[in-house]
Amino acid sequence: MKSPKLDISLVNKAKEGDTIAFRAIVETYKDPSLSLACSIMKNEQEAEDVLQEAFIKVYKSLSSFRADANFATWLFRIVVNTSNSALRKRRWKIEVKEECYQPDEMKISDQNFYVNKALLRMKKDESLTLRLHYLNELSIQEIQEVTGHGMSKIKMDLSRGRNNFKKELQKLLGNESYELL
Repeated sequence: MKSPKLDISLVNKAKEGDTIAFRAIVETYKDPSLSLACSIMKNEQEAEDVLQEAFIKVYKSLSSFRADANFATWLFRIVVNTSNSALRKRRWKIEVKEECYQPDEMKISDQNFYVNKALLRMKKDESLTLRLHYLNELSIQEIQEVTGHGMSKIKMDLSRGRNNFKKELQKLLGNESYELL
């Protein structure tokens, strides 16, 4: 999935208090943002809660958004930070739950289902970096802005993430995994 493009005039209208414009922003970014939150939280319900909190923060912080910046990068940074804060607040061990991205709930293809399932089984930073780079088509520099990680960590997460992604697909699909790659 490519990162959606947003008409900057929507941001300007939302800054002036136009709730319809802000609703359009939410509609544009809710799916890729939920995907990012789910990759961190590993639970769809918690990811939805985090996403709601993140969009409230976005609304309250719109006045600080600089028009020369990439809106998607700014928003994704808020989603990632909000997700990480929620994880820190959680006192129990994170369990990878299989309910994220069930094909009957999300009505996505089998291919997308297995890609998401493999990503959910991976380490948080690797999964997040792969989603940002391949699904949202962000550059390494943009990923650095979103995550706050150094360039070498991002490159390492991409490299390890690709290898671990292949292994997870292999576990899920056996020889059929090569059709997805």
